[in-house]
Amino acid sequence: MKAKSAAPKRNSSIDMTKGRPISLILKYSVPLLLGNIMQQLYFIVDSWVVGNFAPNGDLALAAVGNGTPINYLVSGLFMGLAGGVTVVIAQLFGAGNSADIRKAANTIYALVLPIGIGFAALCVLVLPLLLKIMGIPEEIQRETYVFTVICMSGLIGPLGYNINAGIMQGMGDTKTPLILLICSTVINMALVLLNVIAFEWGVAGVAVATISAQFISWVAGIFLINRRYGNILKISPFRFKISGSLLREILRIGIPTAIQMMSVSLGNLLMQRIINSNGVFFAGGASCAHRIDSFVVMPSMTFSNAVTTFVGQNLGAGRLDRIKGGIRAALACGITAALLIGSLTYVFAEDLIGIFNGNPEIIKSGSDYLKLLMPFYTILTLMFVYSGIMRGMGKVLITMVAQISGQAVLRVIVGTILNKLYGGATIYYAFVVGWIVGAGIVMVYYHFGSWKKSINRYALPQPE
Repeated sequence: MKAKSAAPKRNSSIDMTKGRPISLILKYSVPLLLGNIMQQLYFIVDSWVVGNFAPNGDLALAAVGNGTPINYLVSGLFMGLAGGVTVVIAQLFGAGNSADIRKAANTIYALVLPIGIGFAALCVLVLPLLLKIMGIPEEIQRETYVFTVICMSGLIGPLGYNINAGIMQGMGDTKTPLILLICSTVINMALVLLNVIAFEWGVAGVAVATISAQFISWVAGIFLINRRYGNILKISPFRFKISGSLLREILRIGIPTAIQMMSVSLGNLLMQRIINSNGVFFAGGASCAHRIDSFVVMPSMTFSNAVTTFVGQNLGAGRLDRIKGGIRAALACGITAALLIGSLTYVFAEDLIGIFNGNPEIIKSGSDYLKLLMPFYTILTLMFVYSGIMRGMGKVLITMVAQISGQAVLRVIVGTILNKLYGGATIYYAFVVGWIVGAGIVMVYYHFGSWKKSINRYALPQPE
């Protein structure tokens, strides 16, 4: 870590190197959680409008549900790169190194346009192969392709937004991303209603609304960062200035995280193939349940991100004495939220699925999904939070191994076996097995691994 330069102006940022850990974790997490809720409203509104107003709403709903795993597969790359940015920025912010914060932001932005445009072209080319792998039912193949190819064409928007969010979250700012998501969600809602109901564009209208809102959110994010953090950095998408050392550090953390997220998304895609083999209404119910599940899992993901920034900032500041307090706070908050929200979702499962579609087969399929998984969400929370701890310390290889082993490889193997032996909702036990293995790997490494020795170089002498 370089010597300190002038401390960054805080603006909306949260300095996690001072104050009570639980207060800081909650202050950071609440806007981030609200932002995640707004982001999920994208998909909730999409499913609700398509399921209720598009021609052949049952089939259109299943088509959107089948396109979603492919979108997640691609966004895993973007979220991985953003995760690398968050950790590096957090450590620099904790060290008060404004000069390198500016260099890191310029470095990652030099990659946004090449990656966004190049990856969009690649995804459009391989999309037919991905759809074939998923085993999509014939009656929804065309609609799934239309929805997904439009989303793939506009990848520059979500990539840019995730990079912006990674920069701001590394500096402890979760309020500005929240503002952007609120605006983007409102735009998306308006465009979806207009495109599907007024223009009758069906699933194509949903995709056009989504990419338009995400692009606007990216551009607005650049403006807000430049306005709020002009004393630290000024983002220009066309300024290609790269710091080799910072790029290597961002990629050292970002690439394993991206591989991990894309592998998990590939596991989701293969699980979708298993789900599709049980029929179109079963797939439609799973699509609805996944929308609800995305809300339930948000607190666990939020506190995982919060502990990543907490650990990163305190590591950069040499305050190793504060890290355990932040970990305890994140675990307490995450487990409490999982128990509360999971219990409510279990009780009201049928009513929640019924919001999207009134077909009894879809309601049963979706509610079976929720009722089977909800009792195990504390395990998922442990996996997320401990993975967040390791990311904050830069130990991303262990999280990659844990996630790929449990969330991708083992889940698909167990899901395939259960589908052949029993079929139906029993396949969702594969998710539980994956969570247990993933959580076990990161927890064993945290408690018994050698990581403590490797971070001692960050420690600074503390005043009495």
